[in-house]
Order: sequence, then structure tokens, then C-alpha cells
Amino acid sequence: MSSRPRFWMYTFGPYILASLFVQPDWYWLVCLLYFVYPANVLIYGVNDLADRDTDKHNPKKDGYETRLTDTTKTWVKVSIALILGLILLTLADHPLFFALFLLLGIGYSVPPLRFKAVPFIDSLSNILYAMPGFFAYHNFTGQLPNLWIVLAAMFWCAGMHLYSALPDIASDKKANVKTTGVLLGTHAYTMTSVYWLLALVSLSMVAPWTAWLPLVVYVMIPFAPIDTFKMYKLFPYVNTWYGAILFFSLASLLW
Repeated sequence: MSSRPRFWMYTFGPYILASLFVQPDWYWLVCLLYFVYPANVLIYGVNDLADRDTDKHNPKKDGYETRLTDTTKTWVKVSIALILGLILLTLADHPLFFALFLLLGIGYSVPPLRFKAVPFIDSLSNILYAMPGFFAYHNFTGQLPNLWIVLAAMFWCAGMHLYSALPDIASDKKANVKTTGVLLGTHAYTMTSVYWLLALVSLSMVAPWTAWLPLVVYVMIPFAPIDTFKMYKLFPYVNTWYGAILFFSLASLLW
């Protein structure tokens, strides 16, 4: 859980992007604070608790991340984060996407759902990272997000998940977890590129070219002559860069 603060922006970033179109109030601020920290405690804490079978074989946990040792403390933190999330859920005017965030965030790791172990569903379920943005837009405007935006987010998150799961293939095999990466093997690189190409096409239907053109870079990443794990470690920086481009591209529609 505490080993992945570099990824925490993936929850509050979409929330801030969608908030360009809403009128902030006290509830907006409380939810922002939730998606900055407690939401990440929840999804990564649950993942650490549920993935001990694969993490013991995963070399990523021997330096770049850390292997869970104190399960009691993690259970307490996860429980508090879940309770806070449920409280905010009950206070929402339109709680649909908040509920989906909690369901997918827990269901990805925990049986009987454990989407992590269902090929293709594992990647597609990672649309959970877009749910804070969809929630902000729906809750404060009363309108559902555009379908093309939903599809673009789903395919982008799926590509991001699949590429990030490639370094885990060996440890997942040892733990007998059949992920998309395990199923496809080297073909997973092509599937990752396809996901990002679909995201590009979907986003181009509704957003200015400045928002979707950078996705060309993502489409080419799986075929770049760079070690997969080294590229995986660069993603927090690459995605922050792309998030900033999205922010100003969407802001240009309003200014």
C-alpha cells in the first residue's frame, strides 16, 4: 500500500479534470481529499492483502515497491478508508460512479469477483481509475458523461493496466493466476497498442486534437526498443505529462 504513492495521482487526477466543468463546494473538497489519499489506501491496501500469493514471487517488490509485512495495520487502514468512502457515498446526490469505484477497486483484488484473475476483464475493469472523474461530473452537474469519453477512458485504462502487468507475468504464472498477460504472452504488447489506439479513436470523436494526438505516443510504446520494466517506471511521469495536456485541452473549451 505505502509502496505506491507514485500512482496516487491516478485517482485524484481524473477528479480534477472533470471538476473543470463543475461548481466546487465543501463536498467537492472533501471528496478531492478522499481521492488524494484514503481512496488509494483502500485500493492498494486491498490489493496488497489479496496479492500475497503472487507478490512473494514478484521481483518488483524487492526494490521498486515493497512487500506487505504488517497485515494488521493494513487491515485497519483499509477499513477506515472504506468507512470514509461509504459515508461520502451516502452524502452524494448521484452516487453511481462512486459506488462503481468502490466495487471495482475492491472487486479487482478480492474473491469471488477478483477481476485480476479473469483475462480481459482484468484490464477493462481498470476503468475504476476514471470513476472519480465520472463521479465529479455526474454528481455536480446531474448529467452522465459522454459515451465516447467513457469508452476512451476504458480503453486507455485497459492499455495502461495490460502494459503495467507485463512485468508480473512470471510471478502470476507461479501463483497460477491467469491474467490477460499470462494468456496472451508476447501478443499482449500488440493488445496494449490496440487498446490505446481505440482510446485515441474514441477521444477524437469529442475532444480537440490537442487531447487525443499525444495518444499516438502511447500506441507506439509497446513496440519501443526499451525494457518493459524501465518503461513501467517512467509511466508516472509520462501520465502526469499527458494529464496536464488533457487539463489545458479541456480548459480551452471553457475559456
